[in-house]
Amino acid sequence: MKKNRIFFLIACVLTIVLATVSSYAIAQGRKNTYELSHWGAQTINEDIQMTAFYYAQELDPEFQPVTFSQEIDPQVKEQIENALASIMTQSKNSLTRDANFSFQAVYKKESADNLNKKTMKDPKRIGSAGFVDTTGFLETQIKNYLGWDYGPEIGYEINPLPKDYTFEYEIRSPLVNDGGYISSFIDYDSYMMPCILLAGLVPVAIIGLFVLLFPFKDERQAPVFGKAVTWKLEPFVVFNAILLTFLFMGVVLLSQASLMSDSSLFFNNLFNGKVHNVLYVLLGCVWSIIYASYFLILVYLKRIFCVGLARFIKEDTWIAGIIRWIGRKTDRLMQIDLAGHPIDRIVIALILTLLVVSFLFVIGPLGWLLAMAAVVYGFIKIIQHYRRIQKDYENTLEAARKIAAGEFDKVFPYPVGPFQSIYNTLLQVKNGFEIALKEGIQSQNMKTELISNVSHDLKTPLTGIKTYVELLETTDDIEQLKSYGKKIEGYTNRLDQLVVDLFDVSKANSGNISLEKQPVDLAALIEQVQAEHFDEWEKKDLQLVFKHPDHPVVMELDPNKTMRIFENLIGNVSKYAMDHTRVFVDIKEEPDRTTIVYRNISCHPLDFDPDQIVERFVRGDKSRHEIGSGLGLAIVKSFAEIQDGEFRIEIDGDLFKAIVQFKHHK
Repeated sequence: MKKNRIFFLIACVLTIVLATVSSYAIAQGRKNTYELSHWGAQTINEDIQMTAFYYAQELDPEFQPVTFSQEIDPQVKEQIENALASIMTQSKNSLTRDANFSFQAVYKKESADNLNKKTMKDPKRIGSAGFVDTTGFLETQIKNYLGWDYGPEIGYEINPLPKDYTFEYEIRSPLVNDGGYISSFIDYDSYMMPCILLAGLVPVAIIGLFVLLFPFKDERQAPVFGKAVTWKLEPFVVFNAILLTFLFMGVVLLSQASLMSDSSLFFNNLFNGKVHNVLYVLLGCVWSIIYASYFLILVYLKRIFCVGLARFIKEDTWIAGIIRWIGRKTDRLMQIDLAGHPIDRIVIALILTLLVVSFLFVIGPLGWLLAMAAVVYGFIKIIQHYRRIQKDYENTLEAARKIAAGEFDKVFPYPVGPFQSIYNTLLQVKNGFEIALKEGIQSQNMKTELISNVSHDLKTPLTGIKTYVELLETTDDIEQLKSYGKKIEGYTNRLDQLVVDLFDVSKANSGNISLEKQPVDLAALIEQVQAEHFDEWEKKDLQLVFKHPDHPVVMELDPNKTMRIFENLIGNVSKYAMDHTRVFVDIKEEPDRTTIVYRNISCHPLDFDPDQIVERFVRGDKSRHEIGSGLGLAIVKSFAEIQDGEFRIEIDGDLFKAIVQFKHHK
């Protein structure tokens, strides 16, 4: 069995054992002899005096406890007499109906046995002088009725009991705890409260020792305990305080009931005379819940020391959470961006702070303490905020220094409070510098590559022309002369095409080019260009798969420039598509644009950047085995863009996709 379950099992057994012992200790109180408390004896003595006055007036109607010495308002006199009669009657009823009280009243040798015929055991004889401060008690009752300031204005005299009147009484010993009037003054505290205190305090030490010796890691994983120890401090304290208060009240009430006689208990008949057994079971259950609460409380306290007091207060108390919430709100309130004109928020914050502090000063001493705490807290937050602003300023200044020194890679986005707008501007400057530097390096590289490529592409046909011109001078053979002439013509056409391409790209980039737009059927135009390259595709065994709408796809375009776009795309496919493959051409109409997509499998590895391949003099064939200027896709891009279109390249493994899009104009 796991240790956490062993702990839970032992805790349950120990709780039941302690509850049983505590209930048994309370139950032993029934064997004690009950005595009246000091306050109870005094109260009953006063009731006996009032009962004696009642029967003295009953036996002698002419006897009056109080005589008024001057004329007073008859209504007031009647009210006083009625009030005293009510007090005496109430005392008489309380005592004469109690099984613990017996009495005899005798006046002028005439017995009053008919009033109460209970057997007397060692009766105490009480005469007129036998009452303790009789007149004082009656005077107190009169003053309580009339008012202490009004009483002396009414002259009255309290009469002693008749000389021939005797009143004998007996209070049963030992008392019967029957729930009557006299038994309600039994001194339960002399026995019951020490038992309750011992039962409530001694188990704390026993349970605490057990909790202390057991490992906390097993205690917090035990059933019930695992969830209880995760409570926040404030609800845990409030819940257990309320629970233990009601439980101890229940212990006191059940303990008092368990000391009463069977016949005096309300549910005695319902439980066939075994009501005390039920009370002891209930008392044991209440003690069990109390001791279970002890276990939870002590394990919770142990958790506080295990995790550390500071960490516990920080993470597991509502007050710390409230303080953190106030701190976050305060920090947000004090996060001022100098570019945001925060004067309104500052004014509102100051007004609210003034109102809160003023309210706290009004509500009294506790409010003063809270107000002073709020002022101290605000002062601390202001100091912290000043230091944060100083640090934010230093971070902003350091970022500016790094940018000035060209250390762009050391400047990152960072919160700097009121200087955030300045810092963000510095980041934009840094990004602009990086882009400009990158473009400058790229432009320089492109210039170098342009010179190299142009030199190469010009030198190759010129070298060929020079070579064949020299060969023309060395032969008179007509057939060789014709062959050399054709070679020279081919190199000349190549030079001419290179010059035309250069002029086209230059004009397109400079915007110095005219467009003659007219309705163009893109599907028909693509088919026408494809027909012109039929022989080339047949030699490489390339099969065209052309998908387009069933209706003409007509757009307002320059037919010559648009034909040049598709000639270059088809020429690119003819050069670089893998032999014996299919080439897919799709035309897709969308609400705002028309898209033409060329897809083919490349015969060369596609290890280049799709964005760079559309630049001038960049070729996918790095070895430059294929004849070409490297301007084909650059011309496609330029001619598409000057007609409000787009051109891009996508690469997926060896799949090459050329995408041309033209926008619809309303």
